[in-house]
Amino acid sequence: MFHAYHENEDTLGLWGEDFYISGIYPPYLDYIDSQVVNAVVEARQKYVPVKLRFGEGQAPGYARDSRDPQVIDEAVTVMQAVNYDGNAVVTLVNYANHPEVLWSENTFITSDYPGVIYEYIQSHVGGTVVFISGSLGGLLTPQVSEHTFAQCELFGSDIAQIALDSLQGAPAHSDLPFNLNRERVKIDITNPLFHLFALINIFEVDYQWFSDQDFKIETDVQYFQFGDVAGISTAPGEAFSEVSFDVKSHMTTQYKFFFCLANNELGYLIPPEAYHFPENPFDPGDNYEETNSPGQYAVPTIVAALNSMMGYASPSPTPTPTPTKTPTPTKTPTPTPTMTPTPRPMILVAGYSGSYLSPENGGSFSLLAITNNGTGGGVMGINVLENSMPTGMSMIPIGPDNIAFRLEGQVAWEGTPHSLLMSLIPFDRGWRTGNTWPYLTVD
Repeated sequence: MFHAYHENEDTLGLWGEDFYISGIYPPYLDYIDSQVVNAVVEARQKYVPVKLRFGEGQAPGYARDSRDPQVIDEAVTVMQAVNYDGNAVVTLVNYANHPEVLWSENTFITSDYPGVIYEYIQSHVGGTVVFISGSLGGLLTPQVSEHTFAQCELFGSDIAQIALDSLQGAPAHSDLPFNLNRERVKIDITNPLFHLFALINIFEVDYQWFSDQDFKIETDVQYFQFGDVAGISTAPGEAFSEVSFDVKSHMTTQYKFFFCLANNELGYLIPPEAYHFPENPFDPGDNYEETNSPGQYAVPTIVAALNSMMGYASPSPTPTPTPTKTPTPTKTPTPTPTMTPTPRPMILVAGYSGSYLSPENGGSFSLLAITNNGTGGGVMGINVLENSMPTGMSMIPIGPDNIAFRLEGQVAWEGTPHSLLMSLIPFDRGWRTGNTWPYLTVD
């Protein structure tokens, strides 16, 4: 299993120098690959037989939920491997909280409070320390008075001490049966921003476009179990604590670990009842997490896979038998038809995916737009304006269901070269127009 606890360089592509430029730096990914190989080789060389100890403490008041409803998994769950002399070889800490005590003002490369946890536990019991993020979505963030290194030191030391205290008197198990279950799942990606990023190769992943309406991505979900003592469920993203509590309620072991950001980072994993994609993803209000989420189908897919691996199935209610009797004939009233209003055509996100303009001759440019057709928007086309004046150009649909539109345009300068200020107006079959998307600046 691979895990990154959310304090690392951009490996997704979302944080490039421009909105439409991938932030992935291939030499860095190559470096990660080589370091992983080196770590595996080193670990194999240092192999020793161990016994396992488990513990769990609580950290009330250390995390705050920045989104209603306030649901926080405060568990600090610990697994420690000790050699046959009783000395710690590895201590693993599973805790749900974004590693962001130092906040965005920090310009130093740090591991935030997990780095303090490493140093604190190593100084007290020795061995290697591993930190695994729990259900940090939601969004769980450290409850601190200030974003300083001193506060980070206090925060990490407190969590580390809670972890060590939970191991006091814990028995060491040497003969636990171990099972690993793995299931490949296909998750529908309904977030229109993710559609756009996949189309313009911001995400360098193997998306599959099916003919129904959505992107899907295939990923891993895993469940580990150590006898009846401990179980580990994994999720390929930042799950909300509601998901953690749901999954743990179906685990039958004494100690229940929930590893997030495991084998993938699909974004925030939001329970479907809490998922509401904002009308304007660039001004999401209370629904920021939806703009960085695969969509409303991810959690049911992941939870179903975990439940299957744990041998849990939702019980079907037994129907209550009703006595048989002859119905009295009645006249069925004619239902009054209800008219469901058709959503107005809308552009959800748009931008230019490339331009090849020279000061001398002009050149070509590419525009992309994602519409609300996936939710019944009915966009037939998109008119293109320059400086609020019609250009005679229209974007054409690509892919199924007219969700995405593209324009490959040409320009020849008349006079001084300048930036192109393009705006987009969608229309439907009835020629109703929707929102204007201003402005796309093409240099």
